[in-house]
Amino acid sequence: MVISVGDESLCKISSIKRCFIILLASPLIVGVLFFMLKTQIQVDVFHGVVKNEDIRNDQSYDVERTTSIIEISSTSQEILPPERGLSDEGSNVVDEEKKVITPANNTETTAVILLTYMRSGSSLTGDILQKSPDTFYIFEPLRSADFANREKKTVRYINGSYLLHGQYDLQHVYEETLYGWLTCDLSRVHAQSFFDIGFLPYAHNFHDYLRCIRGAKYGNLMTRNALYESKQFMDCLKELEQTCKSSKVKIVKTIRTHGAIAQSIFKSIPNSKILHLIRDPRATMESKRHRNVCHEGMTLCIAEHCDRVRKDSLVLQNLKSSEPNRISTVFYEDIASNPIVTAKDMYSFIGTNFTEKIASYVYNITLGMDTTGCKVCVQRWQNGKKAKSSETHIAAWKSGLPGTYINQTQVLCKDIIKNYGYEFYMAPPALKPSKSQQMLGRRKKAIRRRV
Repeated sequence: MVISVGDESLCKISSIKRCFIILLASPLIVGVLFFMLKTQIQVDVFHGVVKNEDIRNDQSYDVERTTSIIEISSTSQEILPPERGLSDEGSNVVDEEKKVITPANNTETTAVILLTYMRSGSSLTGDILQKSPDTFYIFEPLRSADFANREKKTVRYINGSYLLHGQYDLQHVYEETLYGWLTCDLSRVHAQSFFDIGFLPYAHNFHDYLRCIRGAKYGNLMTRNALYESKQFMDCLKELEQTCKSSKVKIVKTIRTHGAIAQSIFKSIPNSKILHLIRDPRATMESKRHRNVCHEGMTLCIAEHCDRVRKDSLVLQNLKSSEPNRISTVFYEDIASNPIVTAKDMYSFIGTNFTEKIASYVYNITLGMDTTGCKVCVQRWQNGKKAKSSETHIAAWKSGLPGTYINQTQVLCKDIIKNYGYEFYMAPPALKPSKSQQMLGRRKKAIRRRV
């Protein structure tokens, strides 16, 4: 429809304000329609290519889980190696266009990416996997690069090269760091990853390294920018590298790796594997809301979470069609309700022995409500000091997540819930707040207005 300024039937002097509003609203309406169409196309694609296939019939859990397999052509194109992030010798600034990931040749060890999402049980799952003496485990090594990017800081490497903020792709830094840790080539790992003192202690194999750098007074070295010239630090790093190389299995637990990056690592490291951890999106949303991490609102938080799960699922199932033994899906609900069997299956997948000692530990920190030895379990952003049976977390979202958000999740994540075998739930109607709750709400609003 064309609106003419001279058309008195549409834009009379008395209704010019109405016309002005129509002109302003038209682009917004078109944008909303485009977003709805784009979202529907993504969901239709996911439905169109994914089939359900039973993966187990566990009598201990009342939801019959299904996984999905993507139908693809038998002639799939080889994925080209992505760009690297380290500079050539003689230059201290990284030129990302000059470097690409080259396939690793070491097939004697296994590299595992625990690919998952925030508030999906990844810390518990990673702690179970690191209990094997054959593993070298890294807990969220990309967090420091994420923070550096948010704070507009330079990303540095131990050889003295660096990436200025605004001149690098954060996803390339992620990929470079993952490749470095999984191949024990620490020159490829951004330097801040070696000093994430908040998260490194959750990996058992880093304890000796942390004691070493504390002895080297790492804090003062970083302040004086003398980190890369410190022989003490380099000695600590060499010991860590040797620990990594002597381990049979390298495992990275990460919530910041998208399927596309995992795919590139998968193609570059021949003996690599991907363990995809899935949790009911309604439970994930309940946990995120409880921890107050959805800063831009629940609706956007729900949509972004399920969009990422959807995209990652398609990528991984594409890979699984040609390499079925290198991709595996594990459900948090299975870990929580049947931890011994599920942990044994995970150990079999990564190629390590599942001993009675490990089985006892797994039972204790899940159903046994004994978190002794699990440092990450007792953190306040996990269970805290009040240990609970892991089974209590499975359906806690039914009482903890308001019905409005349950329904929103079931609409925006309908395909995820259906294709991963979760059951839809009829949320109870919202209860009217009591008089005391209404009064408390009014008081809070009054305080906010005064502030």
